[in-house]
Amino acid sequence: MLNRGDYCIISLFLNQTNAIILTSSQLTWQNLQPDSSQYLSVFSRIADEETDSLASVQPRLLNALAHLYHQSQGFPLLLVRSQENSDYLSLIAQAAQRFAGSSTTLFGGDYHIIADNVTLQPPTDPQRPFTRQGEIHFAEWFEMEQLFGSVRLHKDRIQLEPGLIHRANGGTLVLALRSFWRSRFCGCG
Repeated sequence: MLNRGDYCIISLFLNQTNAIILTSSQLTWQNLQPDSSQYLSVFSRIADEETDSLASVQPRLLNALAHLYHQSQGFPLLLVRSQENSDYLSLIAQAAQRFAGSSTTLFGGDYHIIADNVTLQPPTDPQRPFTRQGEIHFAEWFEMEQLFGSVRLHKDRIQLEPGLIHRANGGTLVLALRSFWRSRFCGCG
């Protein structure tokens, strides 16, 4: 037995004479693109403004970087929880550049290889592979060979390749922690 409320709803559906017919039509990729022409002036105005978007969004990150570069004791290490993609790591590296300044001091050295004897000489030329001036480098993903460099022996000749640590010597190295976890270095991979 239907009550009166159910009966009225059913009669509404049964008395409907206009039916909506759905058709399928194929769209080109141009039809699926959003029309952003009305917003172009807004986007160009934002790009022209010299605002510090990182300072407004991540003020604690900039504060931590400032403390890192003004630290005089201990091992300067900063662990930041952030997105681990190259764009964001690049932003962090650019922010670190503000506090690092430029340096003319040479770090590292110059390896001299004679037969099977390798000696490290003080740095004299910033163009040498193991001599740096404290630059800032970043990497989203790396293998241990890319991080620490490598020593190769080919036909009784030693060949040294610098790693990220050598390139950032005296400077800053921004790495994604995920790379450490997935590598053989920590025994996780």
